[in-house]
Amino acid sequence: LLGATNSHFIYLMRVSEILDENLASTLGIRNNQYLFFIHTGSSIVGRYTASLYTSRKIKSFSQKLILLFIKLFSPSIQINDKNKIDTAFRATGNYGFANRTLITCEIHKALEKIFARSVSTKLLYDAPHVYFDEETHFNQKVIIHRNGANRAYGPSKMTPHAIFSQTGEPVLIAPFANK
Repeated sequence: LLGATNSHFIYLMRVSEILDENLASTLGIRNNQYLFFIHTGSSIVGRYTASLYTSRKIKSFSQKLILLFIKLFSPSIQINDKNKIDTAFRATGNYGFANRTLITCEIHKALEKIFARSVSTKLLYDAPHVYFDEETHFNQKVIIHRNGANRAYGPSKMTPHAIFSQTGEPVLIAPFANK
């Protein structure tokens, strides 16, 4: 599922310029290589879950559809337990990862069908853009809700990862315009 809104997409891009050859090589990126950029999350599942734990004005058709699901399947949900909320949002996040994995598998199968041969596809990076996470700020543990944003850690925070401990997490910038 790409999502219940029009902000989710799949782009096919060609690498037209490399500014740092060493970094690109470390990440496995080559000039003229084609890349898919998949931008989606947990779709309507995430919106449904959020609607159970937040109160907001219903504006769009997709929000009205979610409200209908709530009325049909869970007419009396009242949850104030932090652990239940945390579990629900983590499960929704996992669904987002599974959703992107399924889309990636379907792209792979489509490429093999189009080219009538085996193709190699590799995942460069996968990150949610709406999530809750526990972080330490000013020597205090806090829960951070990032909505439409990702935190990109530098190499020192990525020490367990073989590649990102050298590069840091990638920040993908795509101008989507011809020069």
